[in-house]
Amino acid sequence: MALEPSTNLRALRQQIILVTAESGEGHAPSSLSVLDLIYVLHKVVMQPQDKFVLSKGHAALGLYVVLVALGRMPPTALEEFCADDDPELVGHPERCPGWGIEATTGSLGHGIGLAAGLALAERISGRNGRVFCVIGDGEAEEGEVWSTAAIAARQKLNNLIVLVDANGTSPNRIDGIRHATSLCEKFRAFGFFISRINGHDHPSIRRSVAPTGGDQPYAIICDTQKGHGVPLMESEPQVWHHRAIGFSELHTMLESVQ
Repeated sequence: MALEPSTNLRALRQQIILVTAESGEGHAPSSLSVLDLIYVLHKVVMQPQDKFVLSKGHAALGLYVVLVALGRMPPTALEEFCADDDPELVGHPERCPGWGIEATTGSLGHGIGLAAGLALAERISGRNGRVFCVIGDGEAEEGEVWSTAAIAARQKLNNLIVLVDANGTSPNRIDGIRHATSLCEKFRAFGFFISRINGHDHPSIRRSVAPTGGDQPYAIICDTQKGHGVPLMESEPQVWHHRAIGFSELHTMLESVQ
């Protein structure tokens, strides 16, 4: 079963569900959580000189479906997601700049350091590209996130925009994940310019990433929901975190997508 490439958000959510079911792999709730952020950045915000790093690498399907929809990646790549025989796409992004994948990520905390390096390289080379990096709120428990934050602030990397997928603040949050308010406080303490938005509201996303005009790196805490747009996953995000979707439940789940 295949869906034609589309920039309709409902269709992209359905594509994530379908690929997860057909491959038996993927982190569907996490991919749905970041989909709006990735879509708005790639569709209306980023310029040709800008770069994107998905540090939260297990949400890779959210990136893949957007790149396919926008013609950056061939649709056939999704058909081979996590295939047994040398797949073009695996469960975490592997660097392929021609497709818009700037960094190999998945080890949590790793991608934000790569993003800061890319931002510094832009400055050293005299270019004006910005680097957008999506990390998870659970990922923000990793020490190297804050090592990078300290370096980014010290280097005044105002071309680095970190978007935190704060899905741990929902009623079904994973226990122990830092609350979004404390993330705002911590990034501010490390020298970042801060804002907090609804990470599923497209106008808010567009407005939030406007250049600040200052010399600080920028962190946007995005309140999101795991499994956004798929009611069954929204209600039980931990159950579906890395669970393969059975074909017996696939039709019902696809029909329920909002």
